[in-house]
Amino acid sequence: MKTQLWHRIIAIFFAGTIVISGFFLFRLNTVKWTTYSPEEGSLFKLKFSYPETWVWAKTADAPEYQVGSMAAVNPYVENVGAMWSGVVTILVDPPQVDISQARALMQLKINEKLWNGDAPSWLHVLRENDDLLDQHEAREIMLMIDPRVQLGQEDSMLEKNFYILADDRYYLVSLFIPASERQSRFAKEFETLLASIRILP
Repeated sequence: MKTQLWHRIIAIFFAGTIVISGFFLFRLNTVKWTTYSPEEGSLFKLKFSYPETWVWAKTADAPEYQVGSMAAVNPYVENVGAMWSGVVTILVDPPQVDISQARALMQLKINEKLWNGDAPSWLHVLRENDDLLDQHEAREIMLMIDPRVQLGQEDSMLEKNFYILADDRYYLVSLFIPASERQSRFAKEFETLLASIRILP
């Protein structure tokens, strides 16, 4: 009888876990998504999907700027917009003469991100992989940044960077988030956004 009782308790526990997990999965899957499409004259020649809960701020997007940029802060935290609460950014450099120059510029920016191989002790390279994104050359660089209390950063921060080479320009799509939030809703939605990117001609 005791064995049967324990079996029932275990069965109820796992059933409850499945129901709760299913509920949160349902909540995630029922988030409304929309598609970003660039305006005429934009430096951004790409499309992607993102949750309607995200609000994008464009700081620059015109040929006269040295870089195009747009950002969305983590909308699911208590202090939305706080410096260390999490943000997704998309950057693009103006068009280069050809893909060779765009590739060289992208590599220069990657080297700078990695401190030209001489990174400070608070910066750790967790991953550096060649990849493909929408059939375009891409490089993934994942960094861990130790707490820097003097800057107000009390937690370790995770930075995911995806450099995408697209003909005459390159894009940098990044997630910057507390390491403890790496499995959060915001982080998972970033991965979905990343997989949805389509480069336009």
